[in-house]
Amino acid sequence: MGSGQTLDDLARQKRLLLVEADLRRAVLAVELDRAARPLHWLGQAGHQARRWRPVWLVAAPLLGFMLARRARGLGRWIELAVGAARILPQIAGFLHKSSPPARPGAGQPPSSSAGAAA
Repeated sequence: MGSGQTLDDLARQKRLLLVEADLRRAVLAVELDRAARPLHWLGQAGHQARRWRPVWLVAAPLLGFMLARRARGLGRWIELAVGAARILPQIAGFLHKSSPPARPGAGQPPSSSAGAAA
């Protein structure tokens, strides 16, 4: 009787451990999801940085020139910032329009007729 009871105890303990492992996996999945949400903005920031790259390529030398000249006074800086804010969207729009159009089917895997026949 003792070995049968020991086997039942071991089976019960095994089931308990399996349930506990499933519970810990579920908790870990929830914690990973919670941790990933605040980091979502990093992907968006990277997208915005890539989107504004052409503007920064044009604006950086201009800003460097202005800093080198050491424009004096806050009023002058505000005037320059307002002027740049008016011009930069126009430059971005021009650069966006002048980029080559996307080729049809670009970025899509080639379809094979052999796969369709199979």
